[in-house]
Amino acid sequence: MSSGVTLEAHTGQPTPVELDEWAEYLASAVRRGFFGDLGVGESADDWTALMRQWWATNPYVDDTTTVALLLRSDGRVVGFHGLIPVEYSLNGDPLPTLMATTFVVDPEFRGHSMKVFRRVAKLGARNQIVDGSATEDMRAVLDAAGWSFAAGEVSRSVVVQPRGLVARLRSIALIAARWAVRPDAVSLPPGTRWVTGPGHDDDTQAAADDVVRPPTERRFVEWIMSNGAHPRVYVGLADAQGGRLGHAVLEYRMRSLGTCVVRAVDGAGTDGSVSLSDLLMAAAANPVAAGLPAGAAVLRWSELDGPGEGAAADDTRRIYYRLPAALDDRPREARATESDDVWF
Repeated sequence: MSSGVTLEAHTGQPTPVELDEWAEYLASAVRRGFFGDLGVGESADDWTALMRQWWATNPYVDDTTTVALLLRSDGRVVGFHGLIPVEYSLNGDPLPTLMATTFVVDPEFRGHSMKVFRRVAKLGARNQIVDGSATEDMRAVLDAAGWSFAAGEVSRSVVVQPRGLVARLRSIALIAARWAVRPDAVSLPPGTRWVTGPGHDDDTQAAADDVVRPPTERRFVEWIMSNGAHPRVYVGLADAQGGRLGHAVLEYRMRSLGTCVVRAVDGAGTDGSVSLSDLLMAAAANPVAAGLPAGAAVLRWSELDGPGEGAAADDTRRIYYRLPAALDDRPREARATESDDVWF
């Protein structure tokens, strides 16, 4: 029976007991096939570790932050929706933002899903809400509710400048197999220098141009650096005065045939003089100076074409968002990395 279903909102840091309960529910949801073919998360320990990244080390969580919404029936969890707080910016001022993640409800209780969605919409009165990993069912709900989205993902894979004979032979094979291409030539501003840690360059003053932008501040970058299941490195460009021109957080792992693949999980140009693509193309061409890991063979990242255009974007990646009503007319910078799927 679905009577007596209640909605709970949890604010502030979850307790260990709460994390254990939520993790066991999410692991059981994976085992029961409610997420489709995730391929991960059948162990509650996996979810506990992930949720600690979402909240325990998150510098944006305080006692008033809503981090999770739960549906309960007879005291047991039958639905879950996570919310990861960050701060976007508008003209240098913080814009509280909640990243929607991991929305799942037991099939027999899905008639109560709108309780969760309405609460998320209510939180949107004072927060930007971003959903970069919406399922097909959720996409239909967000489309019907009039959420905006950016779409049109373009993926790039370039060969990292090889170091040594074996690496050169491997790069030729990767290009021949169309697994990657050579990096384009990039002209960087005079005086540009590479930096290999977020503490080595200064945060640049945000432009007062009325554009909503994802976070680039040091505490955000350091938090993203500390997350993930694989090693991460920081690649940045600074001007002659130490101001940040752009940065990327890169995650790397060994793939088939011992190939080290490096993937951007966060990054952006800062002042418009250097794009993320420029930065990464230049890093692939000069990996030692940029601080790429030894043995890196392929550098991968994705970009978005721009605002969604209805049916033309139906088969592409979508980053959904809803701004508070007072900011609804503001333009917004979107990134392909704007998703907890990528960050974590």
